[in-house]
Amino acid sequence: MPKKGIKARGNGQGCAVRVKANCWKAIATVGYTEDGKAVRRTKSGFPTKTEALAYIPILKRSETAKRKAPIKLMEAYKEWWRTLSVSQSTMWCYQAGMKLFADLMYVPMENLDIDDLQECLDSADTGKRTKQNAKIALGLIYKWAIPRGFLPNNINMASFLKVHSDEEKIDKPSFTDEQLQTIHSHGSHIAKMVYCHCYLGFRPTAFLGLTAADYDAERKCFVGGIKTEAGKGRTVTVSPKIQPLVDEFLSQSHGKYVFGDWGQQMSLSKYRKSVYSLMEQLGFQAKGEHTYTPHTCRHTFATLMKRVNAPDKDKLELMGHTDSAMLRYYQDVAVEDLRKITDVM
Repeated sequence: MPKKGIKARGNGQGCAVRVKANCWKAIATVGYTEDGKAVRRTKSGFPTKTEALAYIPILKRSETAKRKAPIKLMEAYKEWWRTLSVSQSTMWCYQAGMKLFADLMYVPMENLDIDDLQECLDSADTGKRTKQNAKIALGLIYKWAIPRGFLPNNINMASFLKVHSDEEKIDKPSFTDEQLQTIHSHGSHIAKMVYCHCYLGFRPTAFLGLTAADYDAERKCFVGGIKTEAGKGRTVTVSPKIQPLVDEFLSQSHGKYVFGDWGQQMSLSKYRKSVYSLMEQLGFQAKGEHTYTPHTCRHTFATLMKRVNAPDKDKLELMGHTDSAMLRYYQDVAVEDLRKITDVM
């Protein structure tokens, strides 16, 4: 019989229990003692039951489990595709759906962020059915990759994606000018990171992955982001508003990761938690609310660019969308043109 307060989900599946308001604990049985008592691993601090349940595979995973080398989404997609045994029409549907994740194809699957994946669906100029097919196909790729040891957390990120109809309005908050000033005035290490992130616009994973080698001191720009197959990152010029902070971070990076823990790369989960804590300290959101996330910085960057009168090709280059790759093929993008945007944001 399960302990009082713990709802059973079936043998071996684990469960989640509410500890207090907006706080859930994940519980997984990992074995039994000689006298038959269950040996459990637990972890608290999850804001929702769904997130607690999603963490159970991590608790159950053997600490000595063999790790495979990271696999990029494109690599997993190709390998999974070889295993398909479906009709031609279904294959076409999967192909059309996976095109929505083109911006993330060269990211290791274990580094994929749910906000990045959701953005691909929300920003796609296509019908709901194609987005549904995208979610289904991505979920099947995860189901292929997880049992083969490519995902250390064993979490199928596709299951958390939401497919909105064409009529639904997607609320994507960005920081106001007043909030940006408040963040800048806070002065803490994480506040400086968030402020810089808002004026660089990289996806959270790419932002945290920027190294000193990605910075061009002569042209005062970063060349990084999600790498393409050709190994070329996008160019983002540094706004004068953050140049002193960028110089400060570079001086503390010891030639390694720029925006992190003094040269050490900060994990996405730690960055996310730090952003939540900062938002609570500044009074932007109540404890347990996740209105503002690391991805808000990217939305803020896009919002700031709307005020600037500049060619779409330059804005696409700064945002790093797939369409920019095609535009770069036909049109040259000069650093000076990019700077005209970031200098007045």
